[in-house]
Amino acid sequence: MAGKFYIEFSFRGDDFSPEEITTSLGITPSRTWKKGDRRTPKNANTKVVCKNNGWVIRTEEKTDENNNMEEQIELLLARLTPLAYKIKEICSNNKKIEAIFCCVLYAIEANPQVYFKSMIVRQISDMGASIWFDVYNFGDDIPNSK
Repeated sequence: MAGKFYIEFSFRGDDFSPEEITTSLGITPSRTWKKGDRRTPKNANTKVVCKNNGWVIRTEEKTDENNNMEEQIELLLARLTPLAYKIKEICSNNKKIEAIFCCVLYAIEANPQVYFKSMIVRQISDMGASIWFDVYNFGDDIPNSK
């Protein structure tokens, strides 16, 4: 199965400062936004208003015949696991923040299979984070996803 994919780790919620997350974790995010910001989604001609605050780090978009998301999530976890206590603390101190690992997959020709070892699921759970899969099946061709 061919396709493109990337993995994101994000904080999303109503009542936090993306700048404070950056300072607390010591990681420069791939992008941030604040509630009320206007942005243009990919492949869209219109702007949307952000409904919450966000802080995101993201892996590079990969094209992989084997669709090896597990390898990419392990790379992201290697950066974040030493900060697991801070991530959990951020979420427990503010119930309006959610930590999320998002696996985005643009598939062609077949429905993808996604598999993570229990160790990976445990690491994510230990951070107090959720897992979200965003899968798009485009049949024979993937539109420009960047």
